[in-house]
Amino acid sequence: PGLSWPCQTSTRFARAGLRVTEIFAHEPARIGGKRKMMPFRTGLQITKLILRDFLAFHPTQDLAKKDRVARAEAMPAATISNPGERRPFTLLQRCKVCGSGALTDVISIEPQFLSPTFTRNNAEEGELAKIRVALTMTLCDRARNPDGCGLLQLREEVEADLLYRRYFYRSATSETMRNDLRDVVDDISGRLDLKPQDIVVDIGANDCTTLAFYPEHLRRVGFEPARNIDWSHVDRNITVINDYFSAKPFEQHFPGAKAKAIGCNAMFYDLSDPNSFVADAKSILAHDG
Repeated sequence: PGLSWPCQTSTRFARAGLRVTEIFAHEPARIGGKRKMMPFRTGLQITKLILRDFLAFHPTQDLAKKDRVARAEAMPAATISNPGERRPFTLLQRCKVCGSGALTDVISIEPQFLSPTFTRNNAEEGELAKIRVALTMTLCDRARNPDGCGLLQLREEVEADLLYRRYFYRSATSETMRNDLRDVVDDISGRLDLKPQDIVVDIGANDCTTLAFYPEHLRRVGFEPARNIDWSHVDRNITVINDYFSAKPFEQHFPGAKAKAIGCNAMFYDLSDPNSFVADAKSILAHDG
């Protein structure tokens, strides 16, 4: 079963005249041992499946057309409590990075509930629990515009406050996550000569688990937009700026100062304007940071 679906989808899409986009990924070794691919046996199985579907599957001629129409109709779909209300998302019209308008939708998923609505009782979430938004992966298509960058991104951009002002996840909950974040801090520290009173910034600081791994003699700064996190246990030497990251609030808290290190974990893909984000980070980064 594990082999059949990628072979079937690739073969059947090709037979139907649909565009197939492969997203490459590196598969690490299996936990507890090495990968056991068995290339000859696996190769024979894959060949058999491809030949079977190529010879036996006969799509209707208008299947590709129907698929494109269905995706075009479903793409802006979202359900909200009152259809007359303003939609909680916008549709991306240009690539976030290079600005190309040549976007090609490659994957469309039916409307989904928002990620913060993990709760025992939807009544606790109120209107938030009623919002669903489609997920459309769109490609900055270099085949249509050679000057494009090839970025794969979400076309629907949900209002940030709906996703992050009330955030359920805590970094300190998982030992695995704590160990990973400690490794991040060790890596950053190994690249820089951090001296007492140097400023280190963590963007998307959550419960400040990452910042806590830095030495206390540093000035530790966290940007975090969530308003439901208890920071009473956090070291008083850690400054939490309870907002989204930008250069302005940093400069207000630390006039004339620059950060020696700026880090962010698992949040860069959430940015609606990566270029402005990077420009702001660069503007507050020390020349030797």
